[in-house]
This record gives sequence, structure tokens and C-alpha cells, in this order.
Amino acid sequence: MKIRVNETLFSIGNAASGYSRRHGIDGSFDKFLTLFQPKITTGNVYNQRMLTRLGLDECHPTDVQAEVLVRGRISTSEIQRLYFETDEELRGSRGAISMMCPFELPPFLVDPSLFEQRG
Repeated sequence: MKIRVNETLFSIGNAASGYSRRHGIDGSFDKFLTLFQPKITTGNVYNQRMLTRLGLDECHPTDVQAEVLVRGRISTSEIQRLYFETDEELRGSRGAISMMCPFELPPFLVDPSLFEQRG
């Protein structure tokens, strides 16, 4: 997939959160690298927590809610696999996605460890 750098943004956590907005959301390579920091302090002034990379593969962001915001469509042929936290979520999502997509779908996999906050 050819990602248009000037149309792709990176957010250290959930892009809708105040923390991410304060930290900044932009398309720079430096911002991309922040997704993989060894430690991230997230939250607000009343509830902060430290997230670490403990047990994470190098290709996973430190915060499970980190986002890469791509303008436009991503071709389904570029999607290699879809991960879900539980079997129940996988089953519900597979049904909904199958109804909307008349083409071959990538593998649907369950891996709860990908959804754990590390702190």
C-alpha cells in the first residue's frame, strides 16, 4: 500500500483523547516514532498511568489505542489480518463485515494480549 505521507497522521493514543491532542497529532516521522516510546504517561491530571513496552513486539505501539489516521480508503487487498480481543467480538464482527464485503476477507484472529494496557 502506498501511504501518502502528507495525508497520514499519527496519534500516540486515542486521537479523540485530550492527552493525544495535547501531545499533538501530525504526519511527521518524529510523531510516528512516539508511538513506540519505551514509556508513555497517559491520562489526565486526576488519573495518570504509565504505559511500558514490557512484553510487546517491536512492531506494536506502546499504547493499544495509538492511531494511524489515513485519509481516504485503504484497499481491502492491503489488509493482512484482523485481530480481536475475544471470540465473541470476532464472531460478531466477522458477520457484520461479511455482509458488507462481497470479496474474500483476510484471516480473523483472536489475541487478547494485543489489547492489554501495559503499565
